[in-house]
Amino acid sequence: MKKIIIQTLIITIVFGAIFNLYSFSRLHLTYKNPHGEYALPLNGSEIFSAIYKSKTKKKVKKVIIGDSVAEQIYSVNEYNDSIYSLSCNQAITLAGHYCLLKSFIETNKELLPEEIILYYNPFSLKNNLDRFAFHYFLKFFYYNSEYEAELNNELINSRVKKIPYHFLAKLPVIKGINWSPSYSLPDENAGQWCSPITKCYLNKIDSICKENNLSFNFYPSPVKEDRKKELHNLLLDTDRLLKTYIDNLNYRPSNEFTDQIHFKKNYIPQNPLNL
Repeated sequence: MKKIIIQTLIITIVFGAIFNLYSFSRLHLTYKNPHGEYALPLNGSEIFSAIYKSKTKKKVKKVIIGDSVAEQIYSVNEYNDSIYSLSCNQAITLAGHYCLLKSFIETNKELLPEEIILYYNPFSLKNNLDRFAFHYFLKFFYYNSEYEAELNNELINSRVKKIPYHFLAKLPVIKGINWSPSYSLPDENAGQWCSPITKCYLNKIDSICKENNLSFNFYPSPVKEDRKKELHNLLLDTDRLLKTYIDNLNYRPSNEFTDQIHFKKNYIPQNPLNL
């Protein structure tokens, strides 16, 4: 019996190592070419594209970072020329978007753009790591050694520790599949429309733009008209960056939306920033 248990354990370890090695190889190939034949069909595949583009040396005029509404309007897969989009989703938080921007700036030190645009839905600013963080943030960013220096702080670490089995997101075999534990995190910013992570990394985005003499503009994507009162009740912050953002709020008819923030395909605005 003891011999069978040992043999089973050895086989499990060997197969686990093989699967991890295979998953690591697929991940590596996907990061190198997010649209190639070995690309992983994962939820959030747009993040692979954004990370790949953030490491690409390219002379552009304007760089856009933003959530899934920004990705609808200025898609990471379509805006690849003078207007260059790194938009993906809000689940990576502004911490993830900061990592993408920093990577692009470091890659293009000699070819810096004229302007950085953060295009974000007001309701995305509340994200302080949510139930989607395990898959979209931990796998792509937090447990990625390239971004460790930017994310290893108490603000992030304290939230990550509350995510069950967060350490499993380190494993290539877990990174290469859509599995995520079911969980919810306590709301640490009830009644606030900007989370602590948002405020921290919004300032970091502003700072890195200043350090590199880049023009930085922070714009809201259009809001569903019937959420105007809901949003108005949250607009109490007078921070410099947020005040400018609030001044640019605009609303669209509710029938143009497929949910609380995303547009129906036929109503996706065409270049609302006139870039």
